[in-house]
Amino acid sequence: GGLVLITFPTPTLSYRAARAALQKIGRWDFPDERPLLFKEVRSAVEGLGTILEERTSNAIILSQGIIVARKLSLQ
Repeated sequence: GGLVLITFPTPTLSYRAARAALQKIGRWDFPDERPLLFKEVRSAVEGLGTILEERTSNAIILSQGIIVARKLSLQ
């Protein structure tokens, strides 16, 4: 029944623009990063927990998706 806070890069316009600019000047230091869509993360959570909240944080230019989920109780 615990809670989990999942954050992940998500391809908003500001994320894509900032990443493109950083890649162009050779300052992108995350070669293995791939922005995720909410449906991809929802699919990963399916069967493991109940999603309580979803939002996008634009507090930084490289936007983050946020999902809060409650673990399913195993009986």
